[in-house]
Amino acid sequence: MRELNILDHTADIMIEGIGETLEEAFEAIALALVSVMVDMKSIKNKYRLSGEVKTESRDLVDLLVDFLNKLIFLKDAKKFIFNDIKVRIKEEGNSLVAKFELKGDYYTGGEYEFSIDVKGASYSAAKVEKIGDRYICRCVVDV
Repeated sequence: MRELNILDHTADIMIEGIGETLEEAFEAIALALVSVMVDMKSIKNKYRLSGEVKTESRDLVDLLVDFLNKLIFLKDAKKFIFNDIKVRIKEEGNSLVAKFELKGDYYTGGEYEFSIDVKGASYSAAKVEKIGDRYICRCVVDV
């Protein structure tokens, strides 16, 4: 079961994703990212978009920040927003790879009302940890 949260933070916005697996936690934080910007219920699932992020290390925080920044890039450059995501994470040599598939819609301007524009994910307070039987991902995003 995925859980997403928007947490109080002194500057910008901290997002959080919780899941029973690492992949579910990444999915949940991706949905938290979108929910900060737009009402996810309004997003139409017209298209699928796939992608991947690869780190130069086995550091999960690096993977998380790169993953979120890739999703922000897709919003800005491809004009794609989503309300469903599937993530697969695997090791490749000394790297980590997060492959993802998004379900959502392309936008041109007026279809969706953005309340906040997230500009990027930062390493500030970023963490990925397992507590008990759940994984938690946290990250501050610049708005």
